[in-house]
Amino acid sequence: MRSHVIRVWMLDKFSVAYGEQKIEDNAKRVSKVWLLLAYLLCNRERILTQNELLAQIWGDEADGASGGILKTTMWRVRQLLETLDPQFGKDMILYNSNGYRWNPEYVVETDFDAFEALCKQAAQAVHKDRIGLYREALSLYESDFLERYSAEAWVTPLAAYYNNLYVETAISQLALLEQALLYEEVQKLSIVVLKRSPYNETVYQYLMRALMGLREFREADEAYEELREKLFANLGVLPDKESQLLCKEIRRHLNHQFFSADVLRDQLIEKEPESGPIFCDFYVFRQFYQAEARSVSRRGDAIHVGMLTVAESDNTEQAQYFMEQTMNMLQKQLAGQLRQGDIVSRCSASQFVILLQANYENSNMVCERVINAFAKAYPYSPAKIGHVVLSLEPLQVPRKQPEGKKKYSWK
Repeated sequence: MRSHVIRVWMLDKFSVAYGEQKIEDNAKRVSKVWLLLAYLLCNRERILTQNELLAQIWGDEADGASGGILKTTMWRVRQLLETLDPQFGKDMILYNSNGYRWNPEYVVETDFDAFEALCKQAAQAVHKDRIGLYREALSLYESDFLERYSAEAWVTPLAAYYNNLYVETAISQLALLEQALLYEEVQKLSIVVLKRSPYNETVYQYLMRALMGLREFREADEAYEELREKLFANLGVLPDKESQLLCKEIRRHLNHQFFSADVLRDQLIEKEPESGPIFCDFYVFRQFYQAEARSVSRRGDAIHVGMLTVAESDNTEQAQYFMEQTMNMLQKQLAGQLRQGDIVSRCSASQFVILLQANYENSNMVCERVINAFAKAYPYSPAKIGHVVLSLEPLQVPRKQPEGKKKYSWK
């Protein structure tokens, strides 16, 4: 047995290290080799039968797969491990008539086990140590568990568990930071957490209070509006009473502020412009649509609205997490496939809507291109995506007739 510990990262780019050697999942597409390695590592304390491995790694394709494809893929896993040490291909994965298993003589340390242990340790620690322990735990969570493989059936529940643990831990940390008046850290952590839990009203409330503590009332008001639009557009609800009370307090302070010309210009300029489409909430999208509807009849442009819909399954926590991951992956493809100036909004939990400056045929081609890019980037995702294209209806505003000159009689 070797003295070095094998270290594994799955809350970051999937990688395995031994001593000074490290291998990373840099494949452009989802790899069965890395997926099989991940499953072996996550289930390293038990024997895995051939049927289980075929079902978990090949899923719906398992009926057509044979033991031969498993042996070939396992051989490639062994070759991958030999990059760390020439003996690993032979020694690391054991096999007998019952199945495969990870060699228990090798010590394996994973970032997700360390993350879970630190979260529990912090929750039970004395008050003065908790902020530091929470910081250490949260720093391990660089991305969702095996993010590239989030569509895999066995990954989804684990990813949902670690995501929920991350959010719960972050909220506990936000409470401690707020008590310590560390508003800048509350603001930074809240923004990071909202990327992974975008409809979490509790986190938005911490963000708004932190911005108020920093005297950034306009940004706090923008955070409230962002929350309101997200909840209404995607969940059909309004912010709760606590959020509304925060909004009133924020706007009470704003009543004593005004824009100078320089501040106005600074607020209007796009701070970090990126290529590709503009993403906005549905309320803003409606305003873009209505502005185009008012002007399209005058300009004669061809403008259409494309809507992409991810088919929903059930309403379980795992299904909701899978939907959120699928929508995040679809958003990446929209960012890469659409032109600069196209406008995109997430109009529901399972739908994106796009304002396209193109005719009907080209608008359909754009939607199909996005769907095909998604299928190519995530070939094993079971998500089913459909699309429709609607023409933008010009708004015919009746012109007011000029009033005739009034005649006055002097008496």
